[in-house]
Amino acid sequence: NKDLHQFFFSHLTWSKDEDQKRKTGLYIKTLELLPAQEKAMKIFSRWGILKLVNLLGVAKKIAQENAERHNTSAAIGVIHASGDTRLDFLLTGTILQRLWLTATKEGLSLQPLTGTLFFRQRITKESNTIFSDKEKKTVEAAHEVIRSSFGIKTGEITMLFRIGYADPPTAHSGRQEPFIMTL
Repeated sequence: NKDLHQFFFSHLTWSKDEDQKRKTGLYIKTLELLPAQEKAMKIFSRWGILKLVNLLGVAKKIAQENAERHNTSAAIGVIHASGDTRLDFLLTGTILQRLWLTATKEGLSLQPLTGTLFFRQRITKESNTIFSDKEKKTVEAAHEVIRSSFGIKTGEITMLFRIGYADPPTAHSGRQEPFIMTL
């Protein structure tokens, strides 16, 4: 999807200096890619090249590698809410924060896996989305796999994550100073 491609790569920073200057986005080293994968990302940052190599099945290969990595996770979990209101998502954030802090205290790593959930939210909440009909069907099918894997029949999956032991990260993205609003 060209719009998602543009959005992702507009937020990626390629060097520590760039990351420290912008203090927003995602530093390439935080993806923990192998050197060849990092070089491929640089090449794939050009939409025309990525579209061309996708004719050879690159996107499916990457998806397969991600699935294999997720299958080796110690656990995959969800946070499930009765609905999809702002309060449901606020409570999800509270639960996730508590879970993540507890996992970290116990020496575990947690990684949100939100793509499918966020894409589905966009599809169900907006009449004019960036997704084609084929992409919508793919997202819905992936979402149904998640629902059925966890036996969820009603309500909303508000967070999906994997958790387990992992090596410490080798890099961190820059951070903006928090903005605290006073009333």
